[in-house]
Amino acid sequence: MTNSHDVQSEAVLSSLADRLCAFIRKRVANQADADDILQDSFQAMQQRLETLQNHDRFEAWVYQIVRHKIIDYYRKPKRNQESIDLHEESAGEEQELIKELVPCLENMLPKLPEADRIALEQIDIQQRGIKAFADAQSLSESAAKSRVQRARKKMRTMFQECCQVTTNSSGSLTAIHERSCTHCGPDCQCC
Repeated sequence: MTNSHDVQSEAVLSSLADRLCAFIRKRVANQADADDILQDSFQAMQQRLETLQNHDRFEAWVYQIVRHKIIDYYRKPKRNQESIDLHEESAGEEQELIKELVPCLENMLPKLPEADRIALEQIDIQQRGIKAFADAQSLSESAAKSRVQRARKKMRTMFQECCQVTTNSSGSLTAIHERSCTHCGPDCQCC
C-alpha cells in the first residue's frame, strides 16, 4: 500500500527530472553517461524512498542522491583513466604554450622587487618547500606563504599587461594571443 507522501514524492520527482538532467550535464560531459546517472539516481530514490524521514526536504534529499551517483561515476576506474588521459593531453599542450612564454617571464622576474623575485625563484623555479624558504628568509610559514602569493600576484599583473592568454575554467593555459611585451622588453624573442 502506498501512502499519500509516496505518491506526492513521485509526482515531485518527475517534475524535477529536467532540472536533475541539467544538474548532471553540468558535471558530466557525455550525454549517455549523464542519462545513466539519472536512471541510477531514480532507481536509488525508489529503493530508499521509505527511508526519507522529512518529506519537506524531499528535493534536497533527491539532489544528495544524484550528487552521490555523480561521485560514484567518477570513482569508476574507467572514468578515472579517461580523466587522466585527457588531463595528460591538455597538460602537454599547456606545457608547449608555457615554453613560448618562458622568455617573457625570465625578463619580467628581475623587474620585481628583490624580496618578491627571491620568493618566486626559490619556490617556483627551484621548487623549494615553503618551510625551507621561510627558514632561509627568517620568516614564519604564514608570512612566507603571503610573500609568495603577493609575488605571484605582482608577476601575474605584469604578465597580463604584457601577454594576453586564454585559460579554461580550471585555469589552465589554452591559447596565447597578441603580446605587447611592455614588461619583457624589446630584446625579448617571445613576440
